[in-house]
Amino acid sequence: MKDNKVYRAFLLGGVILVLTFFIASGLYKNSWGIIEPDFYKHRQRIFEFWVVGRLNLSQHDGIFSGGGLLAIGDGGGYSVDSKVIQHQYDSYSKNERFDDYWLYKSNPAIEGILFSFFDSITDFSPGFNMKLFRLGTSALTALVFAMLILWVFFEFGLLASALLLAFIHFSPWLTLMGGNIYWQLWVFYLPLVIIPALVKNIKADIEFPRWKIEISVFFMAFLKILFTGFEFISTFFIMMTVPFIFYAVNNGWQKSVFFKKMISISVSMLVALASGISVLLMQIANAEKGFLAAIRYIQYAFKRRTFGDSLSFSTIDLIERFIQGPAISYEPFTYETIFSSTQINYALFIFAFIFFSILLVVLILSSRHSVDSKRKWAMLLTTWYSFLAPMSWFIIFKSHAHDHPSLDFIVWQMPFMFFGLALIGFTISLFYKKLFKTKEL
Repeated sequence: MKDNKVYRAFLLGGVILVLTFFIASGLYKNSWGIIEPDFYKHRQRIFEFWVVGRLNLSQHDGIFSGGGLLAIGDGGGYSVDSKVIQHQYDSYSKNERFDDYWLYKSNPAIEGILFSFFDSITDFSPGFNMKLFRLGTSALTALVFAMLILWVFFEFGLLASALLLAFIHFSPWLTLMGGNIYWQLWVFYLPLVIIPALVKNIKADIEFPRWKIEISVFFMAFLKILFTGFEFISTFFIMMTVPFIFYAVNNGWQKSVFFKKMISISVSMLVALASGISVLLMQIANAEKGFLAAIRYIQYAFKRRTFGDSLSFSTIDLIERFIQGPAISYEPFTYETIFSSTQINYALFIFAFIFFSILLVVLILSSRHSVDSKRKWAMLLTTWYSFLAPMSWFIIFKSHAHDHPSLDFIVWQMPFMFFGLALIGFTISLFYKKLFKTKEL
């Protein structure tokens, strides 16, 4: 028995390693060619140059100079001009001091501090360090995706996990952001790996471990805010609750127990939010020499990203635009062909999810006494609950979505697309089993 457990552990570890290597090879430097190469390089630099500016500032003024915030050197303010971007890399590689710098005050960006610390204790060249940072970020994101794919395999079967793997591989948005040292995409998806491990064995008659889940939720939410600030924060918070929805239905939790747990984890997320804001306040106050200026900036930043001045458009029109965006592409992706016929848009996937949801309901009703009926309902309800995650961003942070029409498509993958594809694979497998009276795919 012990030998079997060791064998299974080695086999599981090997599968995780292979999946991680396969996914990371696509995220690191766009190795599978999902994105047009020049466009991929351009989009990577647009975001990571803030981190590079921070590295240069740390070289000369210390890791915590400017509050440890991200920076742009000699740019005269926020700018994505190609000369400004290239200047960050040139100055960092040549160890040249900026004459002045502009701070990005919307994000604690602890990765800038961590990378600066690594830079300070090693003798590696700046170019080699950048490769390490990109590779490490790609590997972490790939590892989290690999573990998520395995969870889908164990819960919903081989076909569901295969569809998810294929989508992760071909998604232009995951490829663009998965290895980017600014986005640190792995922190967004970490709860989808950790939370199921904490709650999957909790049945209707078993008590929750006292405070263990709430503390875990707090640390994962706080970690996300430290790394990526408040980017897609409403989407992330709803995404954290998705595993609770699935296991509440699948394991038959009592309604009173479920609602109490949802309230307690919501409080944990709010405490993490307050803690993250406090950290950012201290960083800005350190840079601006005063808490009042820091408070005013955060109020301004929140208003600008929610309602802002962009009230001439409707939420429905905004959502319609993002539904028409590309989920996957037939050819190397570039924004010049973002709405071309070479893309499969999100609307088509949503229609497919609706069709297979109806089919799943039919399968459930035709086998009401199935021992696995709770899992089927859990899959269905969780998928459409996860739809609220991207919707929350388009509704609450509509100004951000309006001002970033070529960026915010990523929220569809947090995690609605993942569960929708798993639902398709799960339903096809059930249909195959019912049709041929055999095992699921």
